Amino acid sequence: MKIWAVLLCCGLFCGCSSDEIVLTADNGISGIAAVKGQKIVWSLPENPSTGYTWNINAKTLDKAEFEVIENKFVQPQNPMPGKGGERLYKIKLLTKGKILVEGKYFRQWEKFDREKDKFFATTIYVE
Repeated sequence: MKIWAVLLCCGLFCGCSSDEIVLTADNGISGIAAVKGQKIVWSLPENPSTGYTWNINAKTLDKAEFEVIENKFVQPQNPMPGKGGERLYKIKLLTKGKILVEGKYFRQWEKFDREKDKFFATTIYVE
């Protein structure tokens, strides 16, 4: 039910004619509708000084093709020791199909714990 609500909201409010759709980790497990040629951007708070970073993986669920065009950490305008920034992860949708993007926010030397660590999973339905 939640997936369909997100799909409906995307279609009605995000304006699938828009060049970019911006998502956050707050989207949790969701699905979105998009069109070939659009860019999907995840804007995620990250603080590598604490050891916590985003591990993001994208894969096709059928014959969909995409390109990762950005995966970088952006420091705040006034960087201070211990102050976090933002992880920008952007893909461009090249063909129709389904794509799954999953992100996990944890310390890479520790085992990921779904109960305490942040995560998201987004299925993109490309028309």
